[in-house]
Order: sequence, then C-alpha cells, then structure tokens
Amino acid sequence: MYKLNIPSTILFFKFISRLEQNHVITFQAYSGSPLFVEKLEVVSGGNGKGNLYSFSIMDFETKIPTKVSEMIFFVLDKRVLPTDWALLEIFPRSHKSDKDDIDEESMTIEKGVITAFKSKMQKAHRNHANQWLKDLKEQGYLKNK
Repeated sequence: MYKLNIPSTILFFKFISRLEQNHVITFQAYSGSPLFVEKLEVVSGGNGKGNLYSFSIMDFETKIPTKVSEMIFFVLDKRVLPTDWALLEIFPRSHKSDKDDIDEESMTIEKGVITAFKSKMQKAHRNHANQWLKDLKEQGYLKNK
C-alpha cells in the first residue's frame, strides 16, 4: 500500500490532533467551503488495527449540499516518540467528489477488515492526497491552529 509522504503526514496529524475527544471538527479557510474532519471506525489491516478518518469539503450554497471533495484515510500509528513521522502511516482509502462525479475506493473493507486494495488506484489517491493536503494548508484551513 502507498502511504502519504512525511510533509503530508505532518499536515494530516495537525488536522486530526484538533479532534481531541470529538468525532467531528470543522475548519474554515480564508474563503470558501468548510472542511469537515471526522474520526470514523477502527479497522484491521495487514500491519495492525487503525482508524479511518474522513476529510470532506462541503458546498452548502446549493439547495442540496454537495461534496466538493472527500478522502477517507486508514491510519496506523506505530510511533514511539511523537516525532517518529515515518511510523505514522497514513493510507488513502477512497476519493469522492459529487462535483466531478468521482466515487473511487482503492481499499476494500469487509466487516472491519481490509481485504483488498487496488494498487494503481491507491497510488493515484496517495499522489492526489499529498497535493490536496498541501493545498488545504495554503488555503488557510490550518490558520490559527
């Protein structure tokens, strides 16, 4: 499986660390739609148990709210020290966009267990996520955080 690069891993952690005891948190950029970060379920993968997280940008300007973009990630945290970023493994699971008519799952999860993944698609999801997280930071979603 393809995991996020270290800079994206650090950005991802900055978002999820704001969850604290909450399951959902909202971030607002300098302008535009809000970003929702949600802790989902615990699942098992080949290297242990981890959490699923959803990052989604919603557009509420239409009568029916639409997902501008959503990515779901599988996160394995094997760190001993908080700065052991290489041991915080974040794997994109899916990418959805109502706007662009995208609905792709690169990881199959059945009954809480990852049973398969599509290597080529998962690599594309990883590449997209690395850029997307950088873009989210540049758009101001982590301001004052």
